[in-house]
Amino acid sequence: MLPAPRWIRSGILFGVAALSTAEGHEIERFQISLGPRVGVEYYAQADDQFSDMVRHGANLSVGAFTPVISTFAVAIEQRLRLGRSGSLFIIRETFVLGAMEQSVVLPSGRVLLGFRHPAGWEIAAGPVVGRLSLGVAVEAGHRFDLGDAELTVVASTVLPNRVAPLRIGVTTGFDFVVPYLALAPVALGLAACNLSWPPAPRNVAAEATQTGILVTWDAVPGAHGYTLAWALFEDPFTRLIEDVSSPFLHTDRPPATVHYYTVLAVSAYGTSWSGAESASTQVTSPP
Repeated sequence: MLPAPRWIRSGILFGVAALSTAEGHEIERFQISLGPRVGVEYYAQADDQFSDMVRHGANLSVGAFTPVISTFAVAIEQRLRLGRSGSLFIIRETFVLGAMEQSVVLPSGRVLLGFRHPAGWEIAAGPVVGRLSLGVAVEAGHRFDLGDAELTVVASTVLPNRVAPLRIGVTTGFDFVVPYLALAPVALGLAACNLSWPPAPRNVAAEATQTGILVTWDAVPGAHGYTLAWALFEDPFTRLIEDVSSPFLHTDRPPATVHYYTVLAVSAYGTSWSGAESASTQVTSPP
């Protein structure tokens, strides 16, 4: 999947920077925390069925796996204090790497919305997406205040669906509150750099020829190279060809196959975003 237009991210970053300069009482009411997590997850599925699912999800031809995964994660949480009660409305994004036998790593992510009681008890729910994950996660746990840090213990489950079976997990970790004022210069710096990144090339066009597919696009001022992203049928743009220039002839293409193309510009400041600024053109390769 290719990123969204750069102006969207710039707006978000400048918004964070502006929020970072809020008055003191607003900082107390709204906080950000982040920290590491470790845990274990169990898939309620027979070993042979679980192995088939892992092989399919990880693009493996062989291998047997037990339905227990060690998890390593980073959690980012936004907290909004509800009145003067001490209760919190929470939004938590968790990025997880699941480690298995044979060095198989299964990434996933979840975004949860929930409620935390002043005593530390909490409950949250939201979508989870990953290599073997697609469904709704529910978490319940307790947060212990250690002064400069917080210790979190959470029990979680991912409800079963057509893609994956029931999952049950336990995680623990530490969280550290990040002052907004400390984020302001970082957000402003990232936003400024983001605006310096080159725009995505325009007028991407592809044409089937007798020797391959000819892809052309408009030059981008300041770009010293381009990366061509392409896909077959309606798959994501996961195939990349780096250091190309316009026009580019994509050879050795299978006959009568629909292709999709888009282009990213590369400059000294980084790689451009892709999306509304870049049109993808589908073509059929020569027979």
